[in-house]
Amino acid sequence: MPRCIYCLEEKDRSLFNREHVVPQAFGRFKGAPTLARPRRNRVCAACNHRLGRHLDVGLARGSWEAVLRLQRGVVPLAELANLQYDRLTLSLPADHHNAPMLLRFVAAPDGKQLGTAPLPQLRLSIDDGPLQCIPEARIEEELPKILAQGKPTRVEMFCWTGDAGAFERLTSKAKAHGLAYHSWKPISEGAVPGPEEIEARMQLTIDSIIARSIAKIAFEYFIWCVEPIAARLIRDDLLDPIRRLVYDDAGDWRRIVQPTNDAILVNETRRVRTTQGHILALRWHTSPGAPVVVWVSLFNDHAYRVRVCEAPALIWQAIDCGHHFSLSTHECTKLAAGRFISPPPRFY
Repeated sequence: MPRCIYCLEEKDRSLFNREHVVPQAFGRFKGAPTLARPRRNRVCAACNHRLGRHLDVGLARGSWEAVLRLQRGVVPLAELANLQYDRLTLSLPADHHNAPMLLRFVAAPDGKQLGTAPLPQLRLSIDDGPLQCIPEARIEEELPKILAQGKPTRVEMFCWTGDAGAFERLTSKAKAHGLAYHSWKPISEGAVPGPEEIEARMQLTIDSIIARSIAKIAFEYFIWCVEPIAARLIRDDLLDPIRRLVYDDAGDWRRIVQPTNDAILVNETRRVRTTQGHILALRWHTSPGAPVVVWVSLFNDHAYRVRVCEAPALIWQAIDCGHHFSLSTHECTKLAAGRFISPPPRFY
């Protein structure tokens, strides 16, 4: 019977299903790597559902890659309502006349691009001190702590006028957690500030959910590349750190997943990219002590260097394997291997 690469349990074939290495939330591509029949080692349905619900959804809705899904047209702007801001902080620059203020992405007036507007929030000053912003989702947790510091001397509510229920929600939560009065002021009555009007400041947080999601992609790509050559390696103990990180959130993800702005493709720089498609690349060399590394870059924006395992000794040859997922043709093509992973003659 086949054995799941995550729970390591042997199960009947009927309990396994198709696992896409790049989650389909980031596009569907002809020829994309999948872990499915006739491969002996793949993902059981239970692990597929469990990891997809916790990791794939987190990456697709609560990361910079989630914003790029909308910006690059992988999903319609109507999906903006699902965007989460627990790891993504969008705010006005400190020198803006309305600062401090937290922002959210909205559809720009043309309906085709991303614009910015106030995130539903409280803004208050304690004993005439500096203004502090509390997003709606954190009022219950943060407001009592701030009110315990002293007397609120300035209280405001901000939200986008396009969010019809925001004012009532903020009012109810503020009163329920310590505020008996408030004033309310929209940033721009009846209008959506466009990207050209507000140069938003963005701060990204990479936590264990994002790191595990990226490690999952790298681990499955490694399995897909290596199984035809050395299937025994899939069950090797060297893979336990990344397997346990993905499956159980065990260990320090920083030892395995390293974010970087470095380019993967030859002739690219940190600022100049030749494609907006996804890129996966496996680098495995026979030099002593060299670890197995998979590079993951969704939308070829920033990249993650994932240390899949330490140097294995099961096979002798070096491996350079890379794939490009085109957002324009919706095809997955193999990258030419050389001293560096290099692109095929045409991406589009």
